[in-house]
Amino acid sequence: MRKKVAIIGASFRFPGSTSATFWQNLLEGHDFITQVDPSRWSRDAFFHPDKANPGTAYTLAAGTLGDISTFDAGFFSISPREAAIMDPQQRLLLELGWEVFENAGVKPSSVRG
Repeated sequence: MRKKVAIIGASFRFPGSTSATFWQNLLEGHDFITQVDPSRWSRDAFFHPDKANPGTAYTLAAGTLGDISTFDAGFFSISPREAAIMDPQQRLLLELGWEVFENAGVKPSSVRG
């Protein structure tokens, strides 16, 4: 007998979209890949069309999440100093973990331990 799984909550971040607009954008065939924002790094210094050229990028295509600096460290009882040195992926994981509980209607304290 196969076990059935019910997805009762979801949380995600995708380039160029929000959780409210993602599915509609996907159905409409939107391309979420853009070019690297010029403020991230100097195109003149790092771009080279030959991918064999060391230390350079051969494409400007990117799937970025945009501004991820809005992490609410206090909400997670993390000091601003600790939050500043955390990997951005750790901050996103905390936010997404919390959001999935909210989306599912599950009180996080009910699964404590």
